[in-house]
Amino acid sequence: MKKSILFIALTFVITSCGGGGGGGGSSDAAGVNSTSPPTVSISTNPGKLYLGFQTNATVSYNYSNSNSCSGSGSLPSSSGGSGSGGGTYSFSASTAGTFTFTLTCTNSGGSTSASATIIVFERYYKQTEVVTNKNWDAEGFATITEGMFLGNGFLTNFDYSGTSNYPLTVTAFEPSDTSFELDYSGSTADGNSFDFSLIFNDWNTSTTLLYDPDDSENAAFAFIRATYADAVVDGFLTLPDYFATQGIEYVSSALVEIFTNPSYYVIPTNVGEFTKSDDVPTTGTSSKRFDTLGYYYEASVEAGNQFAGYVVADGQGTLDFNFDNNTVSGSLTYDTFVPYSSFKDGTGTYNLITSIPDQTITLQNGTISDNSFLAEIVINDGETIGAGLIKGHFYGPNAEEIGVNIILLDNDDNENDYFIFTAGGIGQTE
Repeated sequence: MKKSILFIALTFVITSCGGGGGGGGSSDAAGVNSTSPPTVSISTNPGKLYLGFQTNATVSYNYSNSNSCSGSGSLPSSSGGSGSGGGTYSFSASTAGTFTFTLTCTNSGGSTSASATIIVFERYYKQTEVVTNKNWDAEGFATITEGMFLGNGFLTNFDYSGTSNYPLTVTAFEPSDTSFELDYSGSTADGNSFDFSLIFNDWNTSTTLLYDPDDSENAAFAFIRATYADAVVDGFLTLPDYFATQGIEYVSSALVEIFTNPSYYVIPTNVGEFTKSDDVPTTGTSSKRFDTLGYYYEASVEAGNQFAGYVVADGQGTLDFNFDNNTVSGSLTYDTFVPYSSFKDGTGTYNLITSIPDQTITLQNGTISDNSFLAEIVINDGETIGAGLIKGHFYGPNAEEIGVNIILLDNDDNENDYFIFTAGGIGQTE
């Protein structure tokens, strides 16, 4: 669902200067009241422009009780006139910056000025555009385990990276439309560090296209596998061409798995164009709906340290942003579950797990900071008790799109079983 957004910025800065007492010399136009200065108003529509996307705006102004008017700043000096009236000015942006439009009108009783602004932002590149040597914004969260794919599948170690205390830096670079590079560099809660420089191209990467059940002609997702000397990398990706038809144009998402010996990394990764900090709304509210996919691992100590299952969960969520007080709330529900092995071999649709009830996770203490957001998440349905984090960024013009990373860990008192859930997602304004 793609929303058409109309930005209307109306800013008044009015200054009045009284005329000097007495004297004569100055005469007013017919109908002008010299006992009070002119009245002036000015507005812009829209108040934000974007190079390469939306570059034209209209400046509208009105005045009354005026002998003469003059524009300044980015408004032509010939704007306005005498008596009462109004006009418009068509503004076309070619460079980024803040442009101020001021109209000043005078009579013998004084002068009045009013100003309005238009902010012009650098171009936001869409994920569907063909680019060369493009640095994309990127974010991620990593869970690191050992033992999951060895022996009985019971974990011998768990670690993570991607919080403020244990940061994960993700960089994305696209040299051409046939190559892509992802770098991950992180410090972990256990005091370790890791660094991966991954290059995906036609030489080392195989791709399998996947389709939405409602659209058998246009691939919506892809599985990729890239092989390196010391690691195998799998990825489940959203495809930009398909998601652009759904109104999501400035962010793509992937669940990246890195298999090394002995560690296994799951890194939900979002790539795109972060919303510029001064392009994030400062007032009002916005609800964003997103799709999310994650990997759920559960193990039982009572069963002799036996791996209980590795499941892929698919769901949707809604985040409610309040820009007046910089908070975010909401929830997400996972309602479709398939075995990990079936998901990876493309047979998940035929092997749905129907015994798992819907799992609803709620946000707590959510905050917005510049162009990013963070919240605690909890689940407690009597069977599943967990706690974790959801974090992400706004993407594209006016913070219309979002990307999220999710980690949820077992938080009950039963030491005989535990779970780890790692997920990602992308969405847009409802």
